[in-house]
Amino acid sequence: MILCLDPGKKVAGVSLWEDKELTTAWLARGNTWAETADNVIEKIPVSAVLIQTIVIERMQIRKDSKRPADLVELLLMSGRVTGRLPRCRIVEYEPHNWKGGTPKKIMTERILSKLSKDERDRIEKPKTDGDGVTPKSNDYRLTAGL
Repeated sequence: MILCLDPGKKVAGVSLWEDKELTTAWLARGNTWAETADNVIEKIPVSAVLIQTIVIERMQIRKDSKRPADLVELLLMSGRVTGRLPRCRIVEYEPHNWKGGTPKKIMTERILSKLSKDERDRIEKPKTDGDGVTPKSNDYRLTAGL
């Protein structure tokens, strides 16, 4: 089984794959990076022993990074998740290697077009927040493409 993680401080995209088929995808939420990481682990619907590989976006500081200090929290979040799955092989991708400069909307459409109807039905739709607003993040769909 493969766990894909698009780390975030307050929202992280997560998907699980078995035999090259998407079994589930969702957004994990928290008020802090630590709470978000804990919610990723708590929501995994299978024994962690079954997860053999973690695919994760590798953080990188670029010259045009607006808030490079935020990357520290993303690294902490990723480390907390991967640390709970210590026997897993970790595969890292830098964003430009798997999606380049493709806009999120186009990337999401491409990913969804590659999934079967059954797989698309397994993607948990994000819930609205306390104000009834659905988050703008497509990370739960993009993670299916990692």
